Amino acid sequence: MTAAGAGDGPPGSDAGGSLRRKGAGGGLPGKRAAGGPPGSDAPRGGEADARAQADAERADARAQPDAERADALVEATATKPLIVLIHGAWAGSWVWQRLATELTIAGYRTHAVDLPGVGSHPSEPALATLESHVDAVVAAIGVAPRAVLVAHSGGGVIATAVAERMPQRLAGVVYVAGIMLPSGLTFAQLCDEISVSSPDANGIIPYLNPVHIGPVRTGALRTGDTRTAVERTGLERTDLDRTADAPGARSAVGVDGASIDAISDGASTIPGTVVPPEAGVAVFFNRAPAADAVAASRRLGAWPDAVLSPVVTHTVQRFGIVPRLYVEAEFDRSITLAVQRHMQTRTPGAARLTLPSDHAPQLSSPEQLRAGILSFLTALQT
Repeated sequence: MTAAGAGDGPPGSDAGGSLRRKGAGGGLPGKRAAGGPPGSDAPRGGEADARAQADAERADARAQPDAERADALVEATATKPLIVLIHGAWAGSWVWQRLATELTIAGYRTHAVDLPGVGSHPSEPALATLESHVDAVVAAIGVAPRAVLVAHSGGGVIATAVAERMPQRLAGVVYVAGIMLPSGLTFAQLCDEISVSSPDANGIIPYLNPVHIGPVRTGALRTGDTRTAVERTGLERTDLDRTADAPGARSAVGVDGASIDAISDGASTIPGTVVPPEAGVAVFFNRAPAADAVAASRRLGAWPDAVLSPVVTHTVQRFGIVPRLYVEAEFDRSITLAVQRHMQTRTPGAARLTLPSDHAPQLSSPEQLRAGILSFLTALQT
């Protein structure tokens, strides 16, 4: 005897799954619905088509807002100014990597320039002139109807020259702890103006190692002074120990090592300087996370003297009509706050934003730098 219910249900029941309820799928027991396999519950062909069409319409309705948002983003990006990022002395376009990404996310097109003869092009130092650097920025602007220059440190001199050359193409200039000089004055001359009241106005200069730069040969560095920055300047060792102790220090070595070690093995050299890694950490990146400070200091390369302190002549009628923002770095040991404010006094007209950062807020105050630049960009468009 078998237990009741194991395939023994009455006609029309679901017992054992052998029979279907009358009307399921619109057919009699044992008959398949039109368009479906034997015993299936598939709807009739007309119903299936109707349901498929309804599903497609619902999917289109859901996709439409996404498509509209994408179109709006493309349109907004096309109407916003191009952001051209200019690195400073001894650095390269790599210093802007994080900020460029965040500005792109915010809907801006960005172009981080690698200046000729330096940065990513250390094998051609003779190409490094003020004129070639200005030309490189102008080329980066290209056919963009409007651009905003964001210049760090010594890149500020280049931004000023570009603003004088083509003010009608610029929506604004941002100086990030940048060198913003009066017309016809060098940075050294400006520092001399306040040397009595600010004896540390020379910043990084006392820590530099002189070199002769020429065709690259990795592994040979011809310096005029082989002492370390500690020996030459008396920097506190506690400020420098991070170069050896920080996580990632070893992996950071040699990222751009060729640019640090690259030097001529023969004739046709030009004078320049390099920043010893320990000085980079202590003077440039003293408030950045330790691993970031070490990595950045190892990427600093040789810089020709010819473009270390160039002179730019500018006018109120051209440079003076371009809106400017000066981003102060409060704890900068390279271009000290006193020097930054003296430059603003001597070259008035810029709005001011003060950040609790070292010389490179891209590393030590990235969120605040991004917010300040975006606020300036928004103001330019209103």
